[in-house]
Amino acid sequence: MTAHDRAAARPWLVELVGPAGAGKSTMREAIPVTDPTVRDLSLYRLPKRFLLPSALTLLPTLFAAALSFHPFRLEEMAYMIRLGGLLRAVRYAARRGYRVILLDEGPVFALSWFEVNSSRKGDPWWARWRNRVVTEWGRELDGIVRVDADDPVLASRIRGRSNPHPVKFMPDREVHDFEASFRRAFDRVVPDFVATGTLAVRSIRTDDSRVDHCVALLRRTIEEMRRGC
Repeated sequence: MTAHDRAAARPWLVELVGPAGAGKSTMREAIPVTDPTVRDLSLYRLPKRFLLPSALTLLPTLFAAALSFHPFRLEEMAYMIRLGGLLRAVRYAARRGYRVILLDEGPVFALSWFEVNSSRKGDPWWARWRNRVVTEWGRELDGIVRVDADDPVLASRIRGRSNPHPVKFMPDREVHDFEASFRRAFDRVVPDFVATGTLAVRSIRTDDSRVDHCVALLRRTIEEMRRGC
């Protein structure tokens, strides 16, 4: 099936991937305001009707981990449950007639978060869950757009926004190291999803902080991916 055929059959599902401060959330939230054919979703603020079935599905994995010497932390379990809930939200949105579904902090981010914050590589139940995530989401994702900007720009944006962030008040060097750790994680995780099939990957820069400029760049990039350019 060509990229054009896939676009005609269902909404295009694109995840925005990049370090904190790159402008992913700003663009994801701005596009649907002017284009009602675009739906934006993320791991957060998902309805309970999506989260509860996800938690039930994870019970065997969570029980296996609880009986081991390496149980999951609450934060890890929360990410796993949210990711299953997000998949349900995406499938629900796909039936609502949208042309594009934009994800900020989707499956690529979630697995990259585990790369940075967890040490699960030797756990068999973790490996099975991770492989299932890549397989399931690999069938859904059509594109990944890697968004980035220079480190000083990212640090300035993190400190300038009102919402909290773990590195907001840290020295520049620690902020830059934090951003670099996620870039390395994305480098490891993105190829796993690409290997599942025909998944387009593009990169854009958002050093120019004008929202209209960044949104136009993202729109153009997504349309090029949809056309197979």
